[in-house]
Amino acid sequence: MPVPDRKKETLTAMLLKYVKRNSIIYSDSFSSYNNIKEFFSDHKKVNHSLHFVDPVTKVHTNTIEGNWNGIKLTLPIRKRTKKLIGLQLIRFMIKRENPNDFLDKLLSYLE
Repeated sequence: MPVPDRKKETLTAMLLKYVKRNSIIYSDSFSSYNNIKEFFSDHKKVNHSLHFVDPVTKVHTNTIEGNWNGIKLTLPIRKRTKKLIGLQLIRFMIKRENPNDFLDKLLSYLE
């Protein structure tokens, strides 16, 4: 889901709404994530100013960053609006998981 801003309160509310409480959250060291460990099983961080993969814990955010890059490559530049981003993300997820029967899967979700 699109996130309106990167404030701690906003990000925490979105995580609480969409992520199971027994999840382990992986993130960078952005300050808005500092309190989320109290809501989930664990919170593992990587400090990107030091390294991209934590040498001790092996925590990284490369997977989600690669996925986000893949999403951005499929979004038409002229229609990258806050209003349409949610629909474009849904389209990307369905198409990625169902490359051979995208239309059938899309229609099944709309039923």
